Amino acid sequence: MTVITRAPTDLVVAMSDGIHIRFAGVLLKSVPPYVGDRAGKPGIHPPTMPGVTVHEQLTTKVTDDLGTEYARTGGQVAGDGTEWDATWVFTPAPPSEARRLRFEFSVDGVPTGKSCELDLQTN
Repeated sequence: MTVITRAPTDLVVAMSDGIHIRFAGVLLKSVPPYVGDRAGKPGIHPPTMPGVTVHEQLTTKVTDDLGTEYARTGGQVAGDGTEWDATWVFTPAPPSEARRLRFEFSVDGVPTGKSCELDLQTN
């Protein structure tokens, strides 16, 4: 079980275009099948949804106590026009020896000063 051990009280980790972006949590599981599925292949590109534009400005640096290098390898953004949800996939999965994951946030390359930490070893 993972436990958030440190996060902003209101969970707001960034502000993009006047919109508060909240940290909703982490789900540790295998990589979804859509990640990398169409990488490099031409496709149809529908108009960009407003939530995509807001979330594209936010970047996240993921680190652990072992120094593992994590990369954002996929994700999706969806919403109903007023509420938006972004799901990002980072790989690799944390090693079983890792005790903590740390998330640091930036908007347009500028650190927000907000971070969240998860304890991976809590039982």
